[in-house]
Amino acid sequence: MARLARAGLIRMLDLLGAPPALVLSDLGEALAQNRAALLRMGDHTGLTGDRRCVAYRWFTDPAARAVSPPEERERHARQLVADLCAAAGHRSGDTAW
Repeated sequence: MARLARAGLIRMLDLLGAPPALVLSDLGEALAQNRAALLRMGDHTGLTGDRRCVAYRWFTDPAARAVSPPEERERHARQLVADLCAAAGHRSGDTAW
């Protein structure tokens, strides 16, 4: 389950105003998002199960990839995998994971 974003991060999102912003966990779970992100991308904090993870949606849902330019998709996919590998390495001793 995604952890809650700290109050300071939520306040920072509110202060950003117009630019869409999303706070993600190391596993790519949305912890918080500002109103602009909610309006532009939908509610990512309300997703459940595996769909909470950005990488899961990227690799299983064509609509998730459709928002990215075709020439950027391979680079983005590689970055998602690298981020997951880093999170797995960081959490290797975490019994809750």
